Amino acid sequence: MLNLKVIGICGGSWGDGGVGKTTAVNIMSKQMGFYPASFMDPVKDVAKKHFGWDGKMTPDSRVLLDQICRRGRMISENYWRDLSILRIPKEAEKIVFDDLWFDNEAQFVVGCGGFVVRITKQGHLSPELRLEATDVPNDKTLRDFQRELMMAVSLKTV
Repeated sequence: MLNLKVIGICGGSWGDGGVGKTTAVNIMSKQMGFYPASFMDPVKDVAKKHFGWDGKMTPDSRVLLDQICRRGRMISENYWRDLSILRIPKEAEKIVFDDLWFDNEAQFVVGCGGFVVRITKQGHLSPELRLEATDVPNDKTLRDFQRELMMAVSLKTV
């Protein structure tokens, strides 16, 4: 894993979707060869398996996911982070997390030699992290967003 590249995407606030995190990951996986990963996948699996969640994001499901997430973090701050890392194939050399929310997740990404990309969009809040993030605006066209994202990622991963 000498050439491991890890990027964490953050932006928006809980329940405030639409800033472009999933779009960013889709661009990076399809055009730049990044393996898409998610810190929330283990949380969502628990919601589906033990609480019958249907996978649809509603105000009630966001509360459920939040409660499950908090319970796991009471066991260990890294509980969900560590479970999500175990899901990544060992041969993956470029990894992008689409849902970085917490400082311990950002510390993991930076500790792997990676960096955090914060998607900004007018009218949407962004998470406050203790570590530096590279801001990528998403206020124009999809093509503009794609260009800004690819330029930011390329400059940091050279």
